[in-house]
Amino acid sequence: MGEMPRLSFALASLLALVAVPALAQNFKLAERNFEQIDSDGDGRISRTEWSGRGNFELLDGNGDGFLNVEELAGMYMKRPWGRYAGAPSPGGGDPSIQTDKISGSDLPSSLSCALEVTHGCSINGAVARGLLATGMGPLFPDNTLCPGIDDFFAMDYGFKNRKAGALHGGIDIPMPWDTPILAAAAGTVVGVYGGETSMRGREVNLRHSPEDTGLPFWTYTQYSHLNAMPDLHVGDRVAMGQFLGPSGNSGTGPGSQGGGGQAAHRRPAIHFAAWQADGPRYADSGTGIIAENGTWLDPVAFYRDAPPFASAGLKALPDDQKAVLVPVIMNDGTVLPAGAKRIWPYSCARK
Repeated sequence: MGEMPRLSFALASLLALVAVPALAQNFKLAERNFEQIDSDGDGRISRTEWSGRGNFELLDGNGDGFLNVEELAGMYMKRPWGRYAGAPSPGGGDPSIQTDKISGSDLPSSLSCALEVTHGCSINGAVARGLLATGMGPLFPDNTLCPGIDDFFAMDYGFKNRKAGALHGGIDIPMPWDTPILAAAAGTVVGVYGGETSMRGREVNLRHSPEDTGLPFWTYTQYSHLNAMPDLHVGDRVAMGQFLGPSGNSGTGPGSQGGGGQAAHRRPAIHFAAWQADGPRYADSGTGIIAENGTWLDPVAFYRDAPPFASAGLKALPDDQKAVLVPVIMNDGTVLPAGAKRIWPYSCARK
């Protein structure tokens, strides 16, 4: 992989701008995440501590081989790389959802608990169905600038929600307010939620057939914390790279104002989650989608082209096999590599 250019998020220049409200907010948001990532408490984040998140070189503005709080705050700032507005909608609907959607009562309650992990559910069922840290991380094509992860799949989330044993059911990819979030593959809208009572806030859920993705199973992808409700309806077909909604931090939680508000302690980002299933049937709980016989899928593993896909198998891989080269869409609409059926849910820029 080619060396990534460094952006000037230098300590001195950032401290000089702390009085700017947006920057001051970014700094406060970064402090909370920084303490969790800085596992040895030495006041800096090493490459090892950042492992699995991507784009270390892009954030390491002073080139010292570590990240400080100011450099981490740079993830939430406007970047000079432009934005891709999204592919055009293919139009039309998917009539199969009329027969594939089933009642939640047709699914065992243990499955709902495992895939939604709602209040009162044991985390053990979710772990048994793949919600465990795999150590996988994204790798982006040479000569591209792409947003990386700060919170990875199945990380211990107790430090954020004060719930013992809480695990993160997805990955978080920070980007500035109102950055276009894009469909990671062609698919069908199966859920659109206002998020008034959800920590995930406004969100869209898509279902993807094996023909949509090239994967040997059905998949579901979830895009949360939108800053505004999308102009999408259940049954709509979407194209890979189609605009789904603007990035934000909507959702309930400490300091928030509900699904229509913004969580005071949450930076703008997409919460991106995925599941796999052996068939097309699913239920809608009213707050999320539950795939029949579904299991958690590390969203980074969504971009693999060969097994293993299951979390246990991914976790067992040697460290030198845990980086996944992710297909991307550029700001001009070019897909790298050409012909890819799955892309990162934000556009990328050229170096």
